Amino acid sequence: MTPADIETFGPDAANKAVAFMEYANSSALLATAPRWAQTGIGSLLYQFKRFPAQILYIQMSALNAMKRQLAGTERTEEQIEDDRVARNAFIYMNATGAALVGAKGVPFYGLAAWVMDQFMGEDEDDTNTRVAKTIGDKYYYGLIARGLGVDVTDRISLTNLMIRDKGNYRPENQLQYAAESFGGPTIGIMLRLGTNLTKLGDDNPRVAERAIEGLLPTAFSNAVKSNRYMEEGYKTSRGDDIVSDVRTSDPLKQLMGFTPARFRAEQDKLARDRRVLAGVTAARSGLTERLFYALRDEESDSTIAGIEREIEEFNEKHPEAVIKASTIRSSIRTRRQGSVTAEENRGNVISNRRYINALDESNAQYFDEL
Repeated sequence: MTPADIETFGPDAANKAVAFMEYANSSALLATAPRWAQTGIGSLLYQFKRFPAQILYIQMSALNAMKRQLAGTERTEEQIEDDRVARNAFIYMNATGAALVGAKGVPFYGLAAWVMDQFMGEDEDDTNTRVAKTIGDKYYYGLIARGLGVDVTDRISLTNLMIRDKGNYRPENQLQYAAESFGGPTIGIMLRLGTNLTKLGDDNPRVAERAIEGLLPTAFSNAVKSNRYMEEGYKTSRGDDIVSDVRTSDPLKQLMGFTPARFRAEQDKLARDRRVLAGVTAARSGLTERLFYALRDEESDSTIAGIEREIEEFNEKHPEAVIKASTIRSSIRTRRQGSVTAEENRGNVISNRRYINALDESNAQYFDEL
């Protein structure tokens, strides 16, 4: 609007026009971002998050409109019509999102899943897995995955807009994951570049090959992955099959930049299994460790009884990994032996006698110690 228009129609009309253009364009350009996000470090942190932020703003505005409708808030005719349009748009957004990309196409699904996951342990299914098992892969991943066989969930999903959900994947470094999530793509790319560079010298040639793929520009990386799928199938870095029956179309989809939907589904299941097995193992060792320290430190009977109850609950939950009395005795005996060797070897807990002898020979070479 020109200054003359503002003088004629008033500042409210100007604000209305700006808000409409912001709503209609949903621009991903930094030029329309908040002032703090247009220069300096803010522009790096906010890079590529402008559009998701605008979509999130639209979703929140629609929810606010529905709240006004439910509360019967007094509004003008124009406001009533605006709220009706926002409500219909939100319903349409939910319906089309759920149909096209499944559960992750539903706004705020990621937030609800995250809240529910806070009440679940690492040794059990997370919310995403429970939903997938309940409605099936075809509905969980949506019509695009079902009809075209490609995974576009992370590209057009309407949930986890500002921070990508890591799901069952457990990053090697939590600090790096946090930096990638909140630091923007520039920081994420730099961190992944460093990670891949360190893996180039890995003893496993497959890990080194995957590192090269990660260092290449996306188009070249997709070509290398496509060729790998065509030659050997979809395998882990250890060389074990994840999907052995690779179809002719799968390498072509990857070459075009789209992960085959079957690969994504199987990778998600593999990540779930690895996380749960690691969770069961950690919970099992944690309980035996707590019991050992409670007995060693002569804790109260109630404390020891509480740990024993937790062990009983664990055994009921995981009959495949039962903590038996013999397991507890063996754990206590091993830890006591470890304490003895630690006293003899400057705090090193060593179980292999050959290593102890080698250390004794090394320690004997010291003289005139302080």
